[in-house]
Amino acid sequence: MNVLTWDGYDINDGAVYMTGLTSPILAHALVQGNEVGRHGRYPLIGGVTYPGKTFTLTTILLTATAATRAALRTIFETESGEIKTLIIEGDDGTEQYVQALCEAHYEEDEVGNVFYTVLRVHDDPAWRSTAVQTDTESVTSDGQQWTIDNDGDQVARPTITITPTDTQPNVNAYRRFVAVRWRGDASLNYPTDIVNNAWDSAALVSGAKLQADGMIYGCW
Repeated sequence: MNVLTWDGYDINDGAVYMTGLTSPILAHALVQGNEVGRHGRYPLIGGVTYPGKTFTLTTILLTATAATRAALRTIFETESGEIKTLIIEGDDGTEQYVQALCEAHYEEDEVGNVFYTVLRVHDDPAWRSTAVQTDTESVTSDGQQWTIDNDGDQVARPTITITPTDTQPNVNAYRRFVAVRWRGDASLNYPTDIVNNAWDSAALVSGAKLQADGMIYGCW
């Protein structure tokens, strides 16, 4: 398991920085049960709280200069409070990430040129692949069912996007209400449809249902 980048910065290039994970296993922390007291009876568990997970990066400064020290402090800044991304290379060669907050960054005084960074995990402590798994299926009026395999070993978080197909010819595939400003002094007693995403105002004018001078409707 090799560290690659933090917030897009290469922190393990082998020339200036060499960084490793002190505690690479992001197992769930111990669950804290929230008890609900009851009179004369034992309490119930009303919910659980996850106390969070932290881990430490160890960075050795291979090129120790004032500039590289300042750059490292900038990379692992703590004042912004921003959630950033740590990317590592897993044992199987795939890139994986976790989002975290940089809580602390300090130098080991006795050793020199060795820095420790404490990261607190944002959301669940699990390494997830940087490659998004996608699948596209078509749904018809008959209805379909399909299964998407989870290639990882963590609970998947699918994002489902529904996109309509193209409008079919000669049918009202979709319908919506469009309010048009009434600019005339007379009223109509019949509905006007916009069929197949088009309004044939010329046909309405020729049929004496609209005026071409715009007194009732403007023509488009």
